[in-house]
Amino acid sequence: MSKGFLYVATGDRFREEARVSALRVRELMPGVALAIAADREPEGGLFDHWIRIENPTGSLAGKIAP
Repeated sequence: MSKGFLYVATGDRFREEARVSALRVRELMPGVALAIAADREPEGGLFDHWIRIENPTGSLAGKIAP
């Protein structure tokens, strides 16, 4: 099992917050894996993995629903 960070972000505001945070993590921990679950594919190759959120509800429960 490898260690890393998982971001969950839907909507422009939260995807941007995840991007800024991930940039800082890359600076401090360059070898760690970064994944994001989001409603749009992230740009720029910052994240190692993308998990698509098909129909975001905008609620906390929607972030963890299967």
